[in-house]
Amino acid sequence: MRFVGYLAATALPLLVAAGCTIDDRINEAMTTANAASAAAERASSVADGAAAKAEQAAKAAEQAASAAEQAAAEAKDAADKADRIFQKSLRK
Repeated sequence: MRFVGYLAATALPLLVAAGCTIDDRINEAMTTANAASAAAERASSVADGAAAKAEQAAKAAEQAASAAEQAAAEAKDAADKADRIFQKSLRK
């Protein structure tokens, strides 16, 4: 019986210590998981911001292309008008 008492007296603190160690490791793992989750949320937010800026840049590029097309059309019209005037002056 004494052997069982010694065994219990020795094993019980070891089991409690092991349980605390396991709990500590679980807490560390949860802390790490929470930190990783927060980092993922920050990265997602940054990615959303970058996507919004890219969309704005695409819209600005479309507007610039449209303005360039309009300017080219106006330049062609002016060149055609100048050519007509020149041709008219040659006929006189």
